Amino acid sequence: MYYLSRVEVDVQNRAKIKDLTHLGAYHNWVEQSFPKEIATGERHRHLWRLDTLAGKKYLLIMSESIPDSEFLLKYGVTGTIVTKSYDGFLDKIHDGQIMRFRLTANPTHTITRPGKNVGKFSLMLQLLNRKNGW
Repeated sequence: MYYLSRVEVDVQNRAKIKDLTHLGAYHNWVEQSFPKEIATGERHRHLWRLDTLAGKKYLLIMSESIPDSEFLLKYGVTGTIVTKSYDGFLDKIHDGQIMRFRLTANPTHTITRPGKNVGKFSLMLQLLNRKNGW
């Protein structure tokens, strides 16, 4: 079973969010919100993103288990945690269905570098005509 959780980031409380100065800090917040996985050493993949909804900043997490609310509230606003089963949504999707959604992506293009040990590297597509072609 998968879950979609969200919590409003407490951007009004500078003392509370002083640690959230880079994406690595947000990643740590997400990972620390699953203390059972840390304790057992069995880590699962947690997909997350920051989003703005109705003028408020939210942390959204997709996970196989429900995150610990105590850890989510470390930087979150009390009373704003919502967790829902994602499986019900996935079960409603069918072939040919038309949906509207907003996509945020970082398109990349892999180029082989002959004679280099690394082999491949990715470049962000900065030219509009290449970006629209992916």
